[in-house]
Amino acid sequence: MLRVTTAAFAVLLCTACDGGAKAKPDTAVATKAEAKGAPVPAVATAAEPASSEPPPAAAAADPLGARFQDPSWFRKDMFGSEATFVDFARSEANEAGLFKSHVIFALAEGTTTDKCVEMVTGKLEGAVELTAEDLPEDRKQLKGTTDRYDVTAMCGAADGKMKAYIAYEWTR
Repeated sequence: MLRVTTAAFAVLLCTACDGGAKAKPDTAVATKAEAKGAPVPAVATAAEPASSEPPPAAAAADPLGARFQDPSWFRKDMFGSEATFVDFARSEANEAGLFKSHVIFALAEGTTTDKCVEMVTGKLEGAVELTAEDLPEDRKQLKGTTDRYDVTAMCGAADGKMKAYIAYEWTR
């Protein structure tokens, strides 16, 4: 009798603490079997996805999720009339809820690789310090890091036009 009472109390406690959610049919069968002392049938259940919500402390400090808004410099029109927007992409969030984003621009006719580097560096000035690295085929790669994200940019000709690829990845 004590075993049934303890099991019934455990069921009552779990039901009271479930936030008002209705029991799944599989759970109801298992609960009835446990209460009778019968073996619980094995039920295949799908694993629940990992929560993409930020830790409670982070959520309290940033209730509107502003920490995951695109940086102010990351815009489709960031170069104005000096470039034409070509493409944008964003990855799915990883287990930590972090993602990557990139944008590609076709720069005005006659823009050199060095001018592209100046344009990118100028638009990100004050937000992230970029270091340049020469690549083959007159291309340059720019990299920088902030306390929240990493930036990678590339300047170089593709399909006969000077292009600027600018990406960032949230790191925390």
